[in-house]
Amino acid sequence: MKKATDIEINCFKRNFCKNESNRISIINHYDVTVETFEELLPGKHISSYATGNRDIEGAFVMFRVVDVQNETEFYPVFSETVARKMINSWGMSMPNKRSIFSEINNGTSKGEICYNSGTQHVDVDNVKLRRLILLVRSLMILHIESPNPMNGPLKEIYEELDKFPERKIKKHYVKSVNTILKKALENGFNSNNENFKDLTDILSF
Repeated sequence: MKKATDIEINCFKRNFCKNESNRISIINHYDVTVETFEELLPGKHISSYATGNRDIEGAFVMFRVVDVQNETEFYPVFSETVARKMINSWGMSMPNKRSIFSEINNGTSKGEICYNSGTQHVDVDNVKLRRLILLVRSLMILHIESPNPMNGPLKEIYEELDKFPERKIKKHYVKSVNTILKKALENGFNSNNENFKDLTDILSF
C-alpha cells in the first residue's frame, strides 16, 4: 500500500473535502477508519483538509482512507467538530482523545480505572510510558503542518499498552522510546527552532 502523492492529495481535497456532503460521501468511494484523535499543544496548529486548508487548533481527528483499487492510502485531518459530524453520519465511534493534559484511561494515583461495576488495575509505569510517547509525538509534529500518523515502534507500543493498561512495561519498550526521542531532538526541526536538549526542556516548554 503506497501513501498518496501531493497531486493525489490535492485531487482528493477538491473532490471530497470542500463541503459537508462531499466529506460524508468519502465512505461511498473508499474504505475509511478513524486513525487517531489527538490534542495539540497550546498554540500549535495544523492544516485541515477542509476547504481553504484552514488551521486546526486544540485537537484534530485523522482518518485512514484507502483507495483499494489503486492500493493508495490517504490520511486526511479535520477539526474535532467537522470530524464528529462525519463519524456520526457513518455510525462509527469516536476514539479516546490522546492528550498529555488529561488522565490516560482515567487512571487514578492508585493505579485504578473506575467503572460502575468496580475498578480495574492500571499499571502506573504503563500510563507514564504512554504519556512519554505522546510527548515525543507532540515534539515530532511541533513544526509540521500536515502530520503523518504515528507509526513504527511508537504506535505499536502505545496501542499495546493502551489496550492492556494493566500490563507491565518491558525494558526494550523504554529503550525504543528513548531512542526515538533522541532522534527527534537531533532532527533539524528541533535544532533549528526551540533546540530542546533533553526531556526537561520539552516539559518546561
